[in-house]
Amino acid sequence: MTLQSNGPITIYQMRDEYQLGTPVSMNQFYGKNGLPGSGVIRFSDFYGKSNFLDQQILTIGKFVPTNRYDAYGFMQSKGGSMSDGTANMFGGATFAHLCVQYAGTHYLYFGVNGVFGNTGWERMNVNGTDYYRSAANVGGFGGPNITSWFWDLGPSFNPIGTGIGNQVTITWWP
Repeated sequence: MTLQSNGPITIYQMRDEYQLGTPVSMNQFYGKNGLPGSGVIRFSDFYGKSNFLDQQILTIGKFVPTNRYDAYGFMQSKGGSMSDGTANMFGGATFAHLCVQYAGTHYLYFGVNGVFGNTGWERMNVNGTDYYRSAANVGGFGGPNITSWFWDLGPSFNPIGTGIGNQVTITWWP
């Protein structure tokens, strides 16, 4: 959650935003997302800052990426939408897909247009559930010029849901 833009701010708010332990000192913040890497760090440096890399609102669409299985979420030129469509953790590359497809089990797919390798983020939160890049399978969905990750969610879990037009918050963390 982004820190406020004005008014009093506490070291505890800053600690929680940047997911640090207790006790906390100012030198633990050097080089963190949006903060200086050296010199003096002031409380005012934290106004409007957030530790997340990107946050998008996914508007759920329904589409059939293959001729056998329905999918819910977003897929470029097939359905659904992302709030601004750009993946900030990849220099503004566009999103290719973020969807759940059921094929005997649910699979969560996330991909961006371009070839970036297995890097750029560590944790993605979909509607309150965390997915870690290190636990994902890489590739295999979307084509040769799409960097893609996917997770096997099991037969009964879909963090996106199936409510066409509903919105889900997606957040990426370093």
